[in-house]
Amino acid sequence: ANLKQWVTTDHHGRLFFWDLRSNDGLEVVQQPTKVLSAHTKLVTSHLELSKFKFTTCSLDRSVMLWDNRNLSAPEVKIEDMTGSVLSQAYLPLFSSLVTVGCEKRVYVWSIDNTAYRGAHLSEPCPTVW
Repeated sequence: ANLKQWVTTDHHGRLFFWDLRSNDGLEVVQQPTKVLSAHTKLVTSHLELSKFKFTTCSLDRSVMLWDNRNLSAPEVKIEDMTGSVLSQAYLPLFSSLVTVGCEKRVYVWSIDNTAYRGAHLSEPCPTVW
């Protein structure tokens, strides 16, 4: 209830930013304040890393690092995956972003709340029967 800015997406991979601070009642139709079109397919996850940084991952096999102070383009676009990226988690203690998707690998990216630092070695995941 305290969140007044939201991010949504559509099946084309566009991100829509909404400012809900202007509460003019339910009869007013809200329009997004910003629309980003960097992904080409459905965005599967949005993750806030800090006050200014967030990441998105998508079925287009990419992960993007954004800085909300400059949304003209993603700060970094990671396209090392061979399959769609379905989910992500941030481990701030280790400055690591973990991504998983439609392949037998877990990717670990060295990233902190200021910048992308590179990839850690990723090993194939064992098959679970």
